[in-house]
Parts: sequence; C-alpha cells; structure tokens
Amino acid sequence: MDYDKLKQWMEVAQKYNSGNFWGNIFDTMNPKDTMNDFMGDPIPEGGRTSPTSEFPTTDIFLTNAEVVIFVELPGLDKEDIQLFITGHSIMIKGYRNLPLNPLSTVQSEGVYGEFQRKIPLPEPTEREHIRARFEKGLLILTYPRGPQYEEPIIIE
Repeated sequence: MDYDKLKQWMEVAQKYNSGNFWGNIFDTMNPKDTMNDFMGDPIPEGGRTSPTSEFPTTDIFLTNAEVVIFVELPGLDKEDIQLFITGHSIMIKGYRNLPLNPLSTVQSEGVYGEFQRKIPLPEPTEREHIRARFEKGLLILTYPRGPQYEEPIIIE
C-alpha cells in the first residue's frame, strides 16, 4: 500500500471515529441504493424502505377516510404509555422495564428504560378527533382525514 492510499484511509477512519462508526456509515447510505447495488432489484413497493433504530417503531397509513398509525410497543401495558398531541405531531412517552436482573449481557437489541418519540402527523388534527386503543403490544391511533376535494377559487 502506498503512502497516498494510507493517508486517504486514515482520513476516512478519522471522519468516522466518533464512537458510532457503523451508525455514521449507514446514516449516509440510501438503503434502496444499497439493495440495488447488491441485489440488482429495487425494494418492493409497499415494503419498508429504510431501517429505523428509533423506539417505538411506527407505521402510518392513509385510507380514504382516516389516518391510521400503528405503534409497536412490545412488552408494555397501556398504563406504561403517555400520549400528547403537539401541533402537527404526536408525542409518545413511556418506560419499558427489563424483565430480569442479569449477571451479564450477551446481546441486547431491545430498548429499556425511559423513551419518548415525536411522530409527525401527515395531516393535522385535534385531540378530540384521535382515537387510541392498545392491544397485544400494538398502539393503534386513528383520526378522520380532512376534506380531500378541490374547490374552485374565484379570481377577482
């Protein structure tokens, strides 16, 4: 390896030497492009388009009549969760206990302790229009969509 290549490698390594090497690498990549590079096929329509490390994970869907938000909260009860509406977003706060007191951790991918996540709403709403239900670790929020028709505007 020549000196110039070593110098380039050191510059790249220095750039990502922030303690979150893989996070920085993957934050700069477009998952769809990465899949195309390796597999040659685009991500299927309707599938997840980007990985997320935020907790809780969410899915948001629009029907003709309403906005539907699924929030995955495994291992929690509805008493562990608080919901707030703040303008054009929903704030979810809560606490998830570790179900045991281990001597050591071999692998941990779950999120434990306090969490909060602000979820931008695709369409604004008011608190009294939101329905929330919790079943089997899935929080389901729904609210009616606003009018979806076009009205002509008279130009004076």
